[in-house]
Amino acid sequence: MPPRGGMDEGSVMTFREAEAYLYSFIGQRKLTDVYNTAGLLEFMKFLDHLGNPHQQLRSILVAGTKGKGSTAAMLASMLHAAGLKVGLYTSPHLCSIRERIQVNGRHIEEADFARLVSQLRAVYDAHGRPEVKRFRTFFELLTALAFLHFVQERVDLAVLEVGLGGRLDATNVVVPAVSILTSISLDHVEILGENLTLIAREKAGIIKNQGIALSAPQVPEVDLVLQEMAALQEARLYRVGQEFTWREEACSVESTRFTFVGRRHRLQHLAIPLLGRHQIVNAVTALAAVELLEEQGLAITPAQIRQGLAQVRWEGRLEIVRRAPWVVLDGAHNQDSAEKLASAVQEIFPYSRLILILGVSANKNIQAIVQALAPLADLVITTRAEVYRAADPALIARYVSETSTPVRVIPTAREAVEEGLALTRQADMLLITGSLYLIGEVKGFWESME
Repeated sequence: MPPRGGMDEGSVMTFREAEAYLYSFIGQRKLTDVYNTAGLLEFMKFLDHLGNPHQQLRSILVAGTKGKGSTAAMLASMLHAAGLKVGLYTSPHLCSIRERIQVNGRHIEEADFARLVSQLRAVYDAHGRPEVKRFRTFFELLTALAFLHFVQERVDLAVLEVGLGGRLDATNVVVPAVSILTSISLDHVEILGENLTLIAREKAGIIKNQGIALSAPQVPEVDLVLQEMAALQEARLYRVGQEFTWREEACSVESTRFTFVGRRHRLQHLAIPLLGRHQIVNAVTALAAVELLEEQGLAITPAQIRQGLAQVRWEGRLEIVRRAPWVVLDGAHNQDSAEKLASAVQEIFPYSRLILILGVSANKNIQAIVQALAPLADLVITTRAEVYRAADPALIARYVSETSTPVRVIPTAREAVEEGLALTRQADMLLITGSLYLIGEVKGFWESME
């Protein structure tokens, strides 16, 4: 159904105008002000003016702290290999806002993006309250855009990654075929709660009444909350590690392979191009979701499963952009992801010295991230991405100094990478991490440095 109150063809924005219009909503309201019940109810009213596109989609919803994007990407890739037309909505993007909205692995076209933002603006102006800048947020508008695009593309399934938390996230207006919860740890504590129990309750808000939920392995405190929330909703909760298990076969810089044992399949020698044993857990979670969809009528063969896993692309996660010396990009952005990154680097990469370039968002637990990563390094270069939420590199450096690791402060990412490359010998590793915003910026200029 088209939005009610459309626009004249001549009033369609260009892609750059549409992009700038959406970005104008960033920073108008604090996250603590928008993550609330009133905000979600207002968003649902806004969607009603658009014809409720979310109600026309069959969807999968993926929440969690770590691994939700990788899990969503692997699930979408397998579904596409099975012959379905699959929408994928993720955040944040690395280099282009168009990355966030994909159909069968193709980013939304600039013309479609501009046309849909123009439609959203018309509805916003007609039914919003722009004079008080209260009605909508950047993420809500982009989520609405994704819904509209997927409906117009007539996707068979939309795989939606939750933006923040779960219970009150804009994506949580859908009624998904499966609600997936990847690894949950401390993050956004100022919004979601100061401990794992509170955070888990927020993320478990995607579990629907009498729905189907799937959880990756969790610490006991989180697992207990998920069980309680599923029981409260009379939902069926399946858990990776119980109904779905795996055995690692190989985890190296050259190969990530494993055996999956589910309720319907036993598949050996499955290979994924993503590095690290945490990606095996994400792949098993995506496979478990496929099996739950099979029980709802999905037709998929073992060959299609293998093809989907082998062809998945998910950049900025232990991504190797050079091999001699190693130059690796990873978007680890909290304590748990930093600890997993540290383990993966030590387990799968052979190197002599490690030079770490670190840029972190100001709202993260910077000290914990530094403590997880700095001890691996022979030198840390602190820097920042060109985004408003980036932490001061000098502050990051003070935390690095507490670990007795040598540290340099270089204010811009490009200069930091240039310095890191100059210091790195053939047998060394240059690891760039701390924020997906930093990784996106580096990817934007990396080709010009090659």
